[in-house]
This record gives sequence, structure tokens and C-alpha cells, in this order.
Amino acid sequence: MSLAHFLLNSRGIVNLTLRANTLLKRFSFTPAKMESLLDCGIKMHQEFGLKLSLPVTAIILERYPKIIQKLQNNDVELAVHGYVHIDYAKLSKEKQLKHFIRAIKIFKKYGIKFHGFRAPYTRWNKDTFLAIQELAFLWESSKTVLWDVLNKYKSILPEKNWKAYKKVLKLYNPIDASAHPVLPEIKENFVEIPVSLPDDEIMTDRLNLSPETIQKVWKEILKITYERGELFTLQIHPERFKLLKKIIIEVVKDGKNYTPKIWIANLSEIAKWWREKSKFSAKIREVDNGNYKIVFNCSHRATILCRNVLPLQNQIEPWYNSYQRVIAPSNELQIQSKLRPVIGIGSNCSQTLKNFLEGEGYILEQGKKENYGIYFEDIKDFNEFEILKQIEKGDLPLIRFWRWPDGTRSCLSIAGDIDSLTLIDFFMRIFGK
Repeated sequence: MSLAHFLLNSRGIVNLTLRANTLLKRFSFTPAKMESLLDCGIKMHQEFGLKLSLPVTAIILERYPKIIQKLQNNDVELAVHGYVHIDYAKLSKEKQLKHFIRAIKIFKKYGIKFHGFRAPYTRWNKDTFLAIQELAFLWESSKTVLWDVLNKYKSILPEKNWKAYKKVLKLYNPIDASAHPVLPEIKENFVEIPVSLPDDEIMTDRLNLSPETIQKVWKEILKITYERGELFTLQIHPERFKLLKKIIIEVVKDGKNYTPKIWIANLSEIAKWWREKSKFSAKIREVDNGNYKIVFNCSHRATILCRNVLPLQNQIEPWYNSYQRVIAPSNELQIQSKLRPVIGIGSNCSQTLKNFLEGEGYILEQGKKENYGIYFEDIKDFNEFEILKQIEKGDLPLIRFWRWPDGTRSCLSIAGDIDSLTLIDFFMRIFGK
């Protein structure tokens, strides 16, 4: 898919004309305007701890290496955004590999560090993931998830704006955020990190929402992800950094006011943590009747939680809802509990369910049902939210690892991408250059 085809499909002729006027305000024939916008991003990154991640199209790095190197020198995370800005979902694995290898060579040529990949237009096919896997990227962030937070505004929006919004959703083909927990996922040798919608482009250019409404929408998503303990990857393109600066700062400030805290991290930090967390384990041994010793195999960053158990020493502090956080100086905990404070599973429990539960940080044991407050067996097809609800709704004894590090409840990450620095760059994309 060329840029022209994408824009016509997602916008239509009238909206495309309006988009051209907007581009003239945000870009010029030199990179000066965009460099100023990137400087705005650097300033927010440094002053407010945004932890920006910016995937970059390699051809743009080749044209403007000093501008991109400046971002790296100011601790902004950079990643690969293809060689050129085209729809890689239309290409075979072999052709994608050729493009991505060429991009990697350019990144290395200019000393730009990278760990991750995001596809242009966040469009991909199964061969994209095979190519990413073969090239040993740490993370990939192209799959989109849609939060149902805009329907309440439909009645106050022009019909043409709502149609434009629905049109672009068909191209993004997002997953419904209400269907699954929005979290990273380990895929073979890379971590897949979902991108949240609605993003800046939808809110400003498609729906033309007021700054007040945009701020309300993003704060609502932040609140939902906090309550669910999940991930909000907020996509904001550098061309709108100044336009949305106050909103970005307010969202980040709001995120810092929660207790327990929200972890603000870049995409590589998230991927590295998700890998680290996947190796955690614990062993539980009954010392005598109702007294247990748990030995945790984890790093010092692990968030260990417990509920409805009695520590034999002062090793816990209040955390969230019925959970308390274990703050033992060592990786050992001694408790009293009426039942074994882990999840029991039967010999016929499906591997899919076991993988899901372990990925969520629950400690599993195979044993007799009567020894456990929570027990699963013979479940092959399941809804993830229903399983979590079944575990979390009660007050049965439980010890587990939480999803995020250092006692944080949820995660916020801010990412965009750089595919044009001038009007010439933007229009060259029409020809896949």
C-alpha cells in the first residue's frame, strides 16, 4: 500500500484536502519546523520523565543523521520503523527481511542503538513477525488495541468525523481492549507490546476533538489501565508535540499522583522487564500445620503480593484492594495460612491455562483439591477475564508475583514515530521513497 492509497482509503478526497492544509502548518521544505517539535519532545522527556520511544524510518535517518543522533544523545529511545514508510503487510517475508536488514545497516552506520521495531501504519502480516524474530529484535509494537471511550462523544460530533474515525479503524483492525488484558506478550524470542487507540491522529485530525476532550479521554484510559493493572501505550507523533504539549504533561502528572504508582517506562524497559519477570518462580514448603515457608526466585525489583495470610514477621505493607506487598529483606517469607496460598491445578489442567496463569505471576502446584482455596482442572477453553475474576474476587489465601516492578500498579509508555521531517519527505512517501 502506498501513502496515497492509504490516505485515500482512510480519509477520502475532502478530508485529504484538509490534511494537506494541516501539513503545511506542521512541516516546511527544510527540517527546521520538525526539529523544533522534536526539541519540544526532548524537553518534555527531560523535565517530566516521559521516557519517549520513537521508531524512525531508516531513510529519514540516512537523510538527517545529526537530528536523529541528537535524540539519542538526549536519552530518547529510538527503534526501527522500516527502511521506507510503506505497508509491509503487502510484502513477503523475503522482501521484508531485505528492507529490515537494509534499515539495520543504516542504524549501525550512524551509531544509533535500537532494540525494537514498529511497522509503518502499524500494519503487519505473519511474515512481519517471522522477519522480526529472525533478526532478533527485543520487542515489536505494531498490534493495536481499541479502548471504548469515544462512543459517549458521538452525539456531539459531525457525522463525517465519526465516519472518518470508523474508516481508519478498519485499516488499523484493532483488538477490543475489553476482550483481553492489555499487556505485553512473549512471542518466541521477542516481546509484543500493544499500542493503544484512540491516538493523537484520531483525536485531532479525524475527530477534531477539543483539547479538553482529548485530555479527558486519555486520562480515562489511564484510569482504566490502572484499575485493571495493565499497559497504556500512548501513541503521539512528534508533529503534534507542541499542539498537545499541555495535554501530554497533564496526563503524565496525573499518572504520578496514583498510589500505588504507575510505572512510566520506554518500550525497551517494558520488554526487558517482561523477559525478567517470566523467569520468576517460587517454592512453598509446609513447615508444620498451617505454617509455610516460601522461597522466591526473583530479582529485587519483583512485586510480591499476598492476601489473607499471616506473616510470622513484620514483612508486609498495604498495597491495593485486599492485597499487601511483601517487603521482606530476603527472598524468603514465613506465613500462617489455613490453605496452601497458591493455585492448585489438576493433572488434566490444560497447558494453555497453565501458561496464562504463570504469565500472570500466579504460583502453581499440582496437588489435592482440598488443600487449595483456588483450584483448576479440566479447563481447555476459557475467557481470560473470567479466570482472573474467579481468582481475584474472593478473599482466599494467595501469594503471587505482580505484573509490574517495584510495587507499581500499572504502566504508561509514550511512543510515536518519525517518518518525515520535511514536506518533501512526506510527499516522497507517496512513491515509497
